[in-house]
Amino acid sequence: MNSFQRLGLVPFIRVEVEKEAADSAGYLKKLDAFLQHSLQYFGSPFVEKWRFELAFREWGGTQRNIYQAFYQTVKKRASAVKVGLHVPVSPEASKAAFLKQISGQCEFVCFTCNPNEKVDFTDMNNRTFEGVNILFL
Repeated sequence: MNSFQRLGLVPFIRVEVEKEAADSAGYLKKLDAFLQHSLQYFGSPFVEKWRFELAFREWGGTQRNIYQAFYQTVKKRASAVKVGLHVPVSPEASKAAFLKQISGQCEFVCFTCNPNEKVDFTDMNNRTFEGVNILFL
């Protein structure tokens, strides 16, 4: 974090939350202590620029409760910090319905997009890629 601060970078912290958060209260207590220490060590101008992304495998009541508790823990220490969600939404699922469901509950939404999900690679042979130049850096 010292390097981030020295370089003027803002940490974007991804927290991967398992389906069953066995000790969410203990985790939130550690998060609170971490934020308190960070504010004392780095100062609020740096810490309040941070972003937290909670990543869930699925979204439901338990996940919503964990998100809300996480959100409240962060906001208690640093109200300007942004807390968002990364929830996997399959291409078949209604993204609009999901966004409507979480509206007003988070400050930003992250998602993973892979355009290759819609490509059927089984019909392709190696000749398809002949003449394609690949640059490795």
